[in-house]
Amino acid sequence: MEGALTSKVGELECQIANPARSPTLADRLEELIDLTNEVFPGRVCLEKSIDPDYPGTVHVLFRVACERRPEIDDLIDKEVLWHGRVREIAPDSIGRFRLLVK
Repeated sequence: MEGALTSKVGELECQIANPARSPTLADRLEELIDLTNEVFPGRVCLEKSIDPDYPGTVHVLFRVACERRPEIDDLIDKEVLWHGRVREIAPDSIGRFRLLVK
């Protein structure tokens, strides 16, 4: 019992001395830009977007200019994939990232 407690204390001390770095918004944006380029090959621009109904709420809009416009079913599949991956990359920021495909 004492050995397990000593081990746990050592583990906690190690975590305190070397805390895991949480991803920053910049880290996440880089990942999200890579994701967007992967799903929608073409030019990607980021814009700050403010909802007129909720002026205090700021979103990041990913404006995508596809090299080739996908068929509607393919476009829907790609948008669903993009939103699902965004939830994986930034689960605490759901709803903060928007997508516009042209």
